Amino acid sequence: MPFRNATEGIPYNSKPWDNPRTPHDPYTMPGSEHTRPEMSSEEIRAVFDEARRWGKKTACHVMGRTAIANVLEAGVDVLDHGVYLDEALAERMARAGTYFCPTLSAYDRQTMNPKFQRGEDWARAHSVLVEAHEKSFEVAVRAGVKIVNGTDTTGSYAEELELMRAGGMSAMDTVLACTLNAAEALGMADCIGSIRAGMLADIVLLDANPLDDPYAIEQVYLVIKEGTPHFPGALAVFERPNGV
Repeated sequence: MPFRNATEGIPYNSKPWDNPRTPHDPYTMPGSEHTRPEMSSEEIRAVFDEARRWGKKTACHVMGRTAIANVLEAGVDVLDHGVYLDEALAERMARAGTYFCPTLSAYDRQTMNPKFQRGEDWARAHSVLVEAHEKSFEVAVRAGVKIVNGTDTTGSYAEELELMRAGGMSAMDTVLACTLNAAEALGMADCIGSIRAGMLADIVLLDANPLDDPYAIEQVYLVIKEGTPHFPGALAVFERPNGV
């Protein structure tokens, strides 16, 4: 259903898959890319300039070479999806220190999952992006782009690690995508993302080694939040997702 941003009064649609002509959906366009830029370079720069005026970082959900080039030109900090990213653009990201959040689980697997009830038309439209998305990720890895883990609306955090490793990242680099790289992308590496003196002591202890199995990150033994330990089994039911 539509709703409005509380600060700007801008309408959004919380269920874009209900509308087959939602602007960000894949399009059959002339050429090889099933997408199109939605904002002009001038619009992007205006948004970014305002964000920086308030001391904020910038992030864009973007696909297509033209759109990617536009946000890089404007100095984006974090780039999500990156479908159709090519070698030249990936090298540009690496030089600029732009972080890449590929959302492989969301876009290559889960958005087509029937459990989300987005329909066959949605699944067919997005399936054409999968091969290009996989190639774009591999290009980013080869170029040395800093990568972070993110799920978009449907992705699985552990599945993202699995797909990152299938796309050429080392096991250790995928763990860094969840920790140090993510903290750097948020501008918070001075307090989270690594274990050393003076940090907030936000630590997750696992029952298995995530370097051996990406799904080990779902086997949480203990969470330490700012030095205070929390055992998952000791949480009250109302504190746990979906009451389970």
